[in-house]
Amino acid sequence: MVDATRNFAAAVTAGFLFGGAVDASAATLPFTSDTFAPSTISTTLFGPQPESSTAVTGLSQFNAALGTLTQIDLTVVNYVVSGQAEVVNAGSEGASASLTADFSVEGTTANAKTSGSGSAVVPFGFGPPPQALTLAAGAFPALTLTDALDLAPFIGIGDVSLFAKIKNFNFSGSCRLSGSCSFQASAAFSGQVHVVYTYTPADVPLPEPASIAVIGAGLAGITAFRRRRRAA
Repeated sequence: MVDATRNFAAAVTAGFLFGGAVDASAATLPFTSDTFAPSTISTTLFGPQPESSTAVTGLSQFNAALGTLTQIDLTVVNYVVSGQAEVVNAGSEGASASLTADFSVEGTTANAKTSGSGSAVVPFGFGPPPQALTLAAGAFPALTLTDALDLAPFIGIGDVSLFAKIKNFNFSGSCRLSGSCSFQASAAFSGQVHVVYTYTPADVPLPEPASIAVIGAGLAGITAFRRRRRAA
């Protein structure tokens, strides 16, 4: 009984003196933003158009209390890109029109950006219908960030600062007979941002409440007391 008591007391004392931590490997934490939708660009004028931008909301930053952030994988999901170039009042002369646009999600550093682009052309004809501006599947490449400067804006306890944009929108057209037709064009963009944070969890100390230390000290005292009695 004395030996068992002595061993338990020694173990408790060792735990109290040297402590310990749970060995943690890499972990991941996913978040998805609210749906974003920059204002639709609509114009009847040729040439470059001002960009449309909106903040991406609801995408939580990584809380540094969880550990050390080492990588971010960002993708644009559930997105819809639409646009059209239309010849209006072409008459019998016919006309053509074209447009191009870029669609992007951008952060506060140069590398925190993923984008896709599209174009549409309305050929000469007799009042052709609107033409769809489409992006192929996978037009927004998955973005992987590992540089400390790129990771920094994603660390905190608020929302990540990202913006969804329609930019570099350019519209042009021509009538077969000058002044015999008119044009209109538009582009729209909506979707969500999904991120996966990869991190090394912070060391989690093993439970070492003060009560255990008190019990250990008490058992050690009992052991010493019994030794003295046996010696007497």
